[in-house]
Parts: sequence; structure tokens; C-alpha cells
Amino acid sequence: MVGAGQSRPWIYLWTPHNVGFMAIDRIAQQEGVVVQNRRCKAATATCRMAGREVVLAKPGDVYER
Repeated sequence: MVGAGQSRPWIYLWTPHNVGFMAIDRIAQQEGVVVQNRRCKAATATCRMAGREVVLAKPGDVYER
């Protein structure tokens, strides 16, 4: 599950530009995991939802190029 957002949260915190990151953070909190591992240029965490392993990811690279 990938949440789109800005890698510079101090600029876009609490704006629509960061809603994907906020959604991933909320899901991670509900599942009791922390999104901090680095995998494929993204901050990630793994949890189980509905009996399946799910990777939560917040891309760290700029993708608006």
C-alpha cells in the first residue's frame, strides 16, 4: 500500500499534498507498526491485514518530474 506525499513534510504538513503519507501513518498506528525501514527509496513497514502480509510505503523520491 503506497501513500503519496511530499518528502519535505515541514512544507506540506497537514495539506492535501501529504494526505497519502497521513493515511499510511494512521494505518501503521492502528496496526502497531512504525514506518521507518528503508526499502527501494521508500520508508516502509510490514503488517498483516485481513490475513495477508501488507507493505506500507511512503516514497522518498520526487515523482513530479
